[in-house]
Amino acid sequence: IYWEMGQYEKAAENLEKALGHAKEYKLRRNEGVDSNNMGLVHKSAGNLPDAITWIDAPLAIAREVNNLRDEAIALSNRALLYRMSGDNKAARDNYAKALEMYRKAAFTEGEASALMGLAKMDMVVDKNYGAALEKLNAAAAIYEKLENPGFLAEAYVQLGQLYQKIATPNRKTRDLVFEDEEPDGVSLTPEESLPKSKEFSGKAKPLAEETGRKEMIWSSLHGLAFVEREAKNLPAAME
Repeated sequence: IYWEMGQYEKAAENLEKALGHAKEYKLRRNEGVDSNNMGLVHKSAGNLPDAITWIDAPLAIAREVNNLRDEAIALSNRALLYRMSGDNKAARDNYAKALEMYRKAAFTEGEASALMGLAKMDMVVDKNYGAALEKLNAAAAIYEKLENPGFLAEAYVQLGQLYQKIATPNRKTRDLVFEDEEPDGVSLTPEESLPKSKEFSGKAKPLAEETGRKEMIWSSLHGLAFVEREAKNLPAAME
């Protein structure tokens, strides 16, 4: 809870205590889960090298105790960290392995998370927006069925970001930097895609606020501001 509320130091303190008890009572699976979560806390706090170090242990433990679901979770989280550090091939490989394992373990929530990770690769690395849209819609459908508002907010945020990119295909990171290659798979005009971006960012915001996930609240607000700026509604964008 501290982690999702953005109180990373308190989250880490509680996980340290949990890890101590898990080791004391030789609860190997608990130790792996706690190490995995510690990696995610460090990721959210911006400590990427520490996060990658923490994720190595739960992967080894999951294999040791032969828990397919835990192994898939560790692979999925490792893929996220590889993507953030710029190792796209390793990220894609880990997401693909995780997706296969999630499906084998019939863990649909995990399947949705791996689909979102692969969609991010499609969107950011390949600029294959059609493939990204297909995966994100599948992930959102899973979260809707599971009635999971926190992760549904994340799926909606990514859909909002995807429609941003469709609306402004030549923008890379800043207004004066442009790409040479055109995206694949989706043919929508800015007039068609910007309202879709606003729709999904708007749907994400109350879900993120309901669950207190500060990262998602930030992302949904950022998405809404982007759309208002593109529409030249600068006071609303500033707010």
